[in-house]
Amino acid sequence: MPESPRWLLSKSREQSARAVLELVHGAAAAERELLNIRASLGKQARRFALRELLTGRMRKVMIFGFGIAFFQQATGINAVFYYLPTIFSQSGGELSSAFASRCSLAW
Repeated sequence: MPESPRWLLSKSREQSARAVLELVHGAAAAERELLNIRASLGKQARRFALRELLTGRMRKVMIFGFGIAFFQQATGINAVFYYLPTIFSQSGGELSSAFASRCSLAW
């Protein structure tokens, strides 16, 4: 099993990444995919300090998240987890982070 092209590019191994992509997609599509991966690697997520979780807008999100988890455990109603991605996405979060929060709360 070859390494992931994304991982290879993050380790500055462009030729290996290109070879893997050509093996999977062909030469023409491999170049387009390399450009897409490079663009996504250029966008680094901002890291939050633990202190930022308890201030400003994040304080409300943390209270909301802990409240949902607490009441779900206290009542035993798992229906909350079904609607959780919708709730998070409508409260201003991205859909991908909404699904991630659903997974992290379920564990």
